Amino acid sequence: MTIKSNYQALRNTAAGINLNEFHFILKISGSVATDFLNSVLPSKIYYLQSYTSLNSVLLNEDCLISDVVQLVYVDDFYYWIGSNTQKTLTLDFLYHEKSNLDVQIEDLSQEMFLYSVEGPYAWKKVGEVFGNEIHGLRIHGAMPLEVENNTGVVLRSGQSGEYAFRFIFSSTAQELILSMLNKNEVLPQATRSDVILASQETRTPCFNGSVLPGDSPFEQELRYMIDFSKSEYIYHDKIKQVSSLIDASVIAMKTSKQDVKAGEEIFYDGLLVGKVLSNGFSPKIGSTIGYLKLDLKFAHPGISEFKFSDGTALETVSSPLIQTLSTVVAME
Repeated sequence: MTIKSNYQALRNTAAGINLNEFHFILKISGSVATDFLNSVLPSKIYYLQSYTSLNSVLLNEDCLISDVVQLVYVDDFYYWIGSNTQKTLTLDFLYHEKSNLDVQIEDLSQEMFLYSVEGPYAWKKVGEVFGNEIHGLRIHGAMPLEVENNTGVVLRSGQSGEYAFRFIFSSTAQELILSMLNKNEVLPQATRSDVILASQETRTPCFNGSVLPGDSPFEQELRYMIDFSKSEYIYHDKIKQVSSLIDASVIAMKTSKQDVKAGEEIFYDGLLVGKVLSNGFSPKIGSTIGYLKLDLKFAHPGISEFKFSDGTALETVSSPLIQTLSTVVAME
């Protein structure tokens, strides 16, 4: 299949995504694991109940984004799912912060199979294979799932803005799960490019998609991932200071220009006002889309007077940039 047809499956039917290409996975346990995670992530960790998840940001000492992570609470331990490119940095940080605490950090990346089925009819595919009980999962909810003596977790979460079901199993179950999903009809496999593009269209926080290392969580409008009242967070005092010093914001754009490059300068009436952070061509929209970092007073949707250095026009737009089919298709 071509990249375009895989993308179309993701947007119109269902597609599989091998998440091991994107993510590493850690198991974090111990008597003070919750306290530990509450200190190293700025989100409301204590609100997690068994078999629920949340997305958060791992910040460096300057309160800039090191990674976008997912935390899944499973009974007496947590799965930490992070971006492969940030694995070494993350492990170094976690081991340094845990010091002598009763916290165990196990790298399960080589032992676990991470896979997602996403698309407006993903619910139909997983229901046919694993049972309609999965349809009852709330967004960010999880449940244990047994597949022929292999016990794992299925999670209602994804990266495309469509219905999505994420499977976390031992790698020994990989062949079995894939064979079941492909038994009656081959499930198209979305590529890395497809997933990054899809995350840009919906502005789903996805590392190297709409979010880049070193971005500010406030410029990226990820303030909702941060609990400013949580004094246990290691950067609690500094993050309040940083949040008040923002002079730029990230906003979506579209343009007819095809050869857009990250870092390109953006001008308004001859004045340099920002730069391109990321971009891609959206078949659904029919134009190049992406994200700009603009001076705060210019970071508003609906402005069409911006130009690249070569004079090509672009327009700032609201995000998400598309209405996904999943917003109008109901799970049966």
